[in-house]
Amino acid sequence: MVFYWTLQLERFKRILKYLGINPLAFFILSPPLLFILVKAVYLQSEYASLIISGLAIYLFVVLADNNRNAFLKQHFGKINLYKIRVFENIIISIPISLMMLINEISTSAIIPILAGFFFSFFDINTQGSIKIPTPFGKSPFEFTSGFRQYILLFIFEYVLFAIGLIVDNYNLALVCMGSMFFIIIHFYRFSETYFFVWAHDKSNHQFLKTKIMTGIKYAFIIILPALITLLFCYPHFIFITSLVLAWGFAIVIMSILFKYAFYPRTNNIVTYLIYFGSMFLPFLMIITIPFYTKKSLMNLKLLLNDRN
Repeated sequence: MVFYWTLQLERFKRILKYLGINPLAFFILSPPLLFILVKAVYLQSEYASLIISGLAIYLFVVLADNNRNAFLKQHFGKINLYKIRVFENIIISIPISLMMLINEISTSAIIPILAGFFFSFFDINTQGSIKIPTPFGKSPFEFTSGFRQYILLFIFEYVLFAIGLIVDNYNLALVCMGSMFFIIIHFYRFSETYFFVWAHDKSNHQFLKTKIMTGIKYAFIIILPALITLLFCYPHFIFITSLVLAWGFAIVIMSILFKYAFYPRTNNIVTYLIYFGSMFLPFLMIITIPFYTKKSLMNLKLLLNDRN
């Protein structure tokens, strides 16, 4: 057990150094940065506790991966596996709950702790091995694999969306529709192998245009039921709904450009901060989208051996 935690700490330090981050500075600055992030969420949304709890649950689901747990069980035994899983989730849940409690004295702060303990004893297949029919077969890869892997999150979002409609809460329904775009852009963390990019018989402009049009079309299919319902039930809020829709498509486009701007390399922490900052400060997209477009075209020109 001690060996496992020592090894994980050393691995984490190496990852930080690889990303160009000083480990000591990271451990010192993480608590205030977490506080600022949680505070910003509370200032921006009345459903902050729900959003933060959802993010915590997502982390628990990732750590509950059945392949990972099978590896831990094989090397440490069943009892130690549960000890490791409980301790991991406590490390995640307690700081989050404390930040929630600081911002809002509410019983909702206990949700991450209870969820962390609950997920410690379950194995979840996060690889999407169950074959679920999708409307994305014509241009498979990101959306086919991503939708199957995160279908439970989409179901959860639509359940919350329905609750928002039932209680006549437009804001909750709108947040649910907008948060679906965050799940969609997560599809683009999957990178195809170099061969499947190189093999395309297209110029860099054609390749990027096809990827963007496919992303917009398939994202539209996913959020279409929510969009139609909002426009029908709340026609007087059509401007706000349209703004969220435009923002959603913009971050999908930015995610595609971001992926191929640096493909197949791993990005550093500064690049990711700019990327995520543009999502929450949309005016930055005026700079980042043209920049990522130019960088993507230059990178794809080398990958596709485009001479045009």
